[in-house]
Amino acid sequence: MYQRCKLLGVTILLGFFAFFELSCLPPAPESAPETITVSCLVPSFSPLPETKESQEKGGVEISIAPVTYEVIRSTNTETTPVSEPLIAILPKGYTRENSAYVEETSWQVIDVSPDNLSFLVTINNKLPRVFRGAGSVVQFNVSGKLIGIEEKYYADFLNVIVPPRSQHQVKIYGPALQSLPSQQTTIGIFFYDVVTNVDKAGNVTEKQNFEWYFSYSPQFRQEISPVTRKRGWVRIR
Repeated sequence: MYQRCKLLGVTILLGFFAFFELSCLPPAPESAPETITVSCLVPSFSPLPETKESQEKGGVEISIAPVTYEVIRSTNTETTPVSEPLIAILPKGYTRENSAYVEETSWQVIDVSPDNLSFLVTINNKLPRVFRGAGSVVQFNVSGKLIGIEEKYYADFLNVIVPPRSQHQVKIYGPALQSLPSQQTTIGIFFYDVVTNVDKAGNVTEKQNFEWYFSYSPQFRQEISPVTRKRGWVRIR
């Protein structure tokens, strides 16, 4: 009996010292938050020396300039089934037949808006009559290759009506940025068959062509995005 009590006392004493030793240890360092690097290419333009931003032909002055591109942020989420915990407590109304235990991973991505070539066109009508964009054709040239685009991408120019001695602005759109080279290149914008004169009967008597050339240089943009992970039950049906 004495030996049993002695053994019990030693065990309690060792447990006390073990607890005291553990309680004096510094807390475990927190792990650094998980992050990833996200990136995108932001367009940068500069007119070539032989290009005049504003051009006047037949009494119609047209100028063109790239729009301002913005970096936008959004969140991507990926859901992956994982093993459920040993003690699985299903929320009310959940069963193993209509739910699954998953890990949801979220991270931020960056992109550019707009996501295609976009230019602001200013039409200054110096004629004594109305200017109409109808009948014109807009084309893009990328790295020496002509890129045809659908009329819907320059519909605002086709539909524009500018009174005499007035000006108006519209936007035109070109190929998607993802389709452009990732290195510096030359981009041309062509306006063909712009009507600059008609006779008294309304018949077209004069058309002009306009062209602009820009050096296109995509700028690499990089950011650090935190990654968050959480687990729980979700309904699957």
